[in-house]
Amino acid sequence: MYRSGLLKTLWLGVALLTSEAVNAIEPHIALFADAPLRPVMHGATKLPDGTTLMLSLLRPASGYMGQTKVRVASGHFVSERFSANGNPLNPGE
Repeated sequence: MYRSGLLKTLWLGVALLTSEAVNAIEPHIALFADAPLRPVMHGATKLPDGTTLMLSLLRPASGYMGQTKVRVASGHFVSERFSANGNPLNPGE
């Protein structure tokens, strides 16, 4: 779910970091931006509790790339707030 023009131009990637076998990987990700230029990723998944995910937020037009690791708990995860060295992200077009 995208909530602003900025987020339409960002690429969202999720990498699974686990040593356990997972039969069905169905991550569902919603991107909420309560502060539009400093988004927080919220997600729901069927992955097992304790699974570590690497979330990447990319915007090649401005050279922005941010990453953070999160752990699944009760089928959900929440990232830290993304920023550009503590500053708001470039709003783009």
